[in-house]
Amino acid sequence: MTDFRRAHVRNADFAGRAGAVFEAAGLTEVDVRRWRLVLTDPARAFGITTWGEPMVSDGLFDRRQWRAWQAALAGGEFRYELDYVVTAGRRAA
Repeated sequence: MTDFRRAHVRNADFAGRAGAVFEAAGLTEVDVRRWRLVLTDPARAFGITTWGEPMVSDGLFDRRQWRAWQAALAGGEFRYELDYVVTAGRRAA
C-alpha cells in the first residue's frame, strides 16, 4: 500500500517534510497544521474500491490478493485515516 501511494499520490511523502524544507529555504514564521479525517465507508474513501486493479497492473498485487482486497472491503469493518498537513511560511523581506 505504501509503495502504491508513493507512486500514485505524489504529495504523500512531501507533506510531512514541508516545514523543514520551508525553513531550509529561508522562510520564516513557518507554521504546520495537521488534522485527521476518518472514513468508515469504503464507497466514500477516495475510490479505494478501485485501487486493486492498478496494484495488479503495477505488480504490487496478484489476482488472488486483488480478490482478497475486494472481499475485505465488501465484508466487514472498514477504517481509512487520512492526515491533512498544511504548511505556510513567509519569505524574508
